[in-house]
Amino acid sequence: MAAEIEVTDGPNDEGEMFTRPGKLSDRLPQPYPNEQAARFANGGAYPPDLSLITKARHNGQNYVFSLLTGYRDPPAGVTVNAIPSLFDTVSVKS
Repeated sequence: MAAEIEVTDGPNDEGEMFTRPGKLSDRLPQPYPNEQAARFANGGAYPPDLSLITKARHNGQNYVFSLLTGYRDPPAGVTVNAIPSLFDTVSVKS
């Protein structure tokens, strides 16, 4: 799975950056190019960096598992409008 993505690495002997297939030890790529883009996409909130959460939190592996699997479809009749202002709008159809 890691080898399916291209990772920017370097510099090489000439001082230039290059791309290579990913390895399991590579950091996950950042989802946003900078803090401003991250805040814009998340309704003004800067999303936390969860890359070290398993080490920083007791039972961190379970916490990450819960984050990834804990979301469910909304109840019947409820519409969650997540974009552009994430989680600000929840409307119930009559």
